[in-house]
Amino acid sequence: SLGEIPSLFPDVPINSAFLSLFILGAIAHYALFHYNLRRSLKFLFSAATSAFCITRIIATILRMAWAGSPDRITLAIATEIFIYAGSAILIITNLFWTVRFVRAQHPHFGWSKSFSSWLPLWLVICSIALLCLMVSIPAEAYLLDPHAQKAARQLQLFGAAIFAVSALLPILILTISAIAKTHPSLKDLPSDHFGQSTLTHKLLLILTTSILLSIGAVFRAATIFIDPPSTSTSTPWYLTRAPFYIFNFTLDFLLTTLFLLLRVDKHLLIPNAAHGPMSYGV
Repeated sequence: SLGEIPSLFPDVPINSAFLSLFILGAIAHYALFHYNLRRSLKFLFSAATSAFCITRIIATILRMAWAGSPDRITLAIATEIFIYAGSAILIITNLFWTVRFVRAQHPHFGWSKSFSSWLPLWLVICSIALLCLMVSIPAEAYLLDPHAQKAARQLQLFGAAIFAVSALLPILILTISAIAKTHPSLKDLPSDHFGQSTLTHKLLLILTTSILLSIGAVFRAATIFIDPPSTSTSTPWYLTRAPFYIFNFTLDFLLTTLFLLLRVDKHLLIPNAAHGPMSYGV
């Protein structure tokens, strides 16, 4: 599997370092959520990011425990489940930010029924995809029947593909939205400005987040879509420790740190009761 079976060295020191960083991240994002809440500003994404850091805290602890008991397959399963569950939080958060941007740049289209309906439907698909991943991981480990193994792999492929698409989707939507705004019939229509930056800055912020999320999600999906190597061959480079820590924990910490340093709450915060065209800038 991605990241190999951990050992006491180097995995425990590496995971200890990430554990400390994610504890700090969870505290900082939760403190920021309460800071805004005391000012009657609900930026739930700070709480969601804190929850994401908690999933990474659990994943690092489980991986260290697995290093101490490499034969405990339950620890391996739990680690993998928490890694996928955590990634889903940030990917879904980014989808909400994308919808928020489109509604600001194209208020009437963004709040139309046709555009507003896609996100709830996609969230249902993402929930099914996450369930498929969570079911397929223990099934692949415990069910030895070839048909069950094939079914588990199909579920895993479906789940990984959906989250890779979900990570890439904002890039497509934001690009179309920005290009559409240059059309002569749309460029002079008013936008719903909100937060402490221009829409261009918000576009660059969400695009940066989308690219970083896509790198991790696409890499994880690619390692699943490639046929698993036989036990008689050496571990391929993409399943070794370095890619695991780079495309998971390192990218994750980079994203959560960027959220804090750039204060995304200031850029993407909207009024609590915002609903309908031109309600963000009220």
